[in-house]
Amino acid sequence: MLSSQRRDFEDKKKDECPYPQDFARWNALDYFRRPRTLRARRFYLTLAVTLLATLASLASFVPGFQRVHQAGPVSQAHAALNRDCSNCHDRLFQPVSRLFGCEQASVSNQRCRECHEGAAHHAKQAREPECASCHREHLGQEMVAKQVPDRNCTACHGELPGHLQPGQTTAFHGAITNFHRDHPEFQPAAPGKRDGAKIKFNHKAHLDLDLESLRVALKNAGRNDLAGLGAQLACADCHQMDAERRYVKPIVYENHCARCHALNAALVGDFAGDLRAAAVKFSGTPLPHREPAVVRAVLRDRLVAFAQQHKLVLRQGAPSVPRPLPWQPVTEVQWSWASDQVKKTEAVLFMNKQWGKHEKLTGCSHCHIENGQRDGLPVYQKTLIPERWYRHSVFNHGSHRTMACVDCHDKNAAGVKVAHSETTADILLPTLQTCQQCHKGPGAARNACVECHRYHER
Repeated sequence: MLSSQRRDFEDKKKDECPYPQDFARWNALDYFRRPRTLRARRFYLTLAVTLLATLASLASFVPGFQRVHQAGPVSQAHAALNRDCSNCHDRLFQPVSRLFGCEQASVSNQRCRECHEGAAHHAKQAREPECASCHREHLGQEMVAKQVPDRNCTACHGELPGHLQPGQTTAFHGAITNFHRDHPEFQPAAPGKRDGAKIKFNHKAHLDLDLESLRVALKNAGRNDLAGLGAQLACADCHQMDAERRYVKPIVYENHCARCHALNAALVGDFAGDLRAAAVKFSGTPLPHREPAVVRAVLRDRLVAFAQQHKLVLRQGAPSVPRPLPWQPVTEVQWSWASDQVKKTEAVLFMNKQWGKHEKLTGCSHCHIENGQRDGLPVYQKTLIPERWYRHSVFNHGSHRTMACVDCHDKNAAGVKVAHSETTADILLPTLQTCQQCHKGPGAARNACVECHRYHER
């Protein structure tokens, strides 16, 4: 009630004028017919805001202004494509279709393959998932997200036979839904598995080896091959990490074995005076770690050169040898002496015996397994030492550098500690249970599928 109306009402009340009779006079009953400024302005204001929003929406389709629709910046790898959404997004109105249950991504696999030639997951899979379902963009990260949720993997691997092409089978486990619940044992660590490498190796003999006494023996032979090693061998002396500290480098004779197991060939016979020192030097020069035929050829050439250099035999007769050296003719006597030395040296070098650790002699069969002979020379089986044991997973030794090697490798399927293993057949790899002790998920080490597995095989 207005102040003037209140005063009028009070005056009327003083004259004892009945209130209901004067109510219509002081109350404005035509208020709805009177123009109101706010109502008129609200209409035009609403119209203006609607027009501006429409123009802004249309402007967002112009290349360079489309980033207003992004949930976050793209990754650094895709920064060059950020000005034009159509560089990647080739499907229209996908956000609207997803409201009605359609899970199709707005970026097709074909558009991804224009730049990325990702390898197929498996030739037998019935349907290829959308790339964008795993590689999510616009999350404001430096790299495209690789931490794929387990549900993206278990959608197929939870019931794998149902996601294969008709009539196809697989050797992989048919149902895996959780690392701790139903993940199968690692194949190399499965019960009864044995290392198929064709080589004689004994971890215990190597870890128990007294390197100090071996240094003395090598020093007497004029060699210092054990520089940098301690009093005993350690795991890292042979099992060396690659540049990324992910995997162990493949075992190579020249890098991991040669300084202890040099392929030396001692001259057979009595050598006096100056020849004795020359014979010791000859024996201290290792032969190449190659096929027996190559070893024989190199040994014969070195013996012929030794005979010529030290005038071990007289140069009698004319050159009559299968392959005379062009710079100095070889006599029949020299060739005969070298051939005789080759036979005597090969008798020791290629002897089918594994020498004891206290015996000074060594040979190819100390480590290699003979498989018959050809042309008077032994044929050794290929070692077949695995370069990587787990072909369908990844691993990073650098992430586990705070642990000792034996913390994991002593808990193996062979049931023997590394320092006590005496046969090559022992597979000294951790079991599934060993990994599960630390990789428990939230509150502990991660145990997601992508921690060990990759969708695209490399």
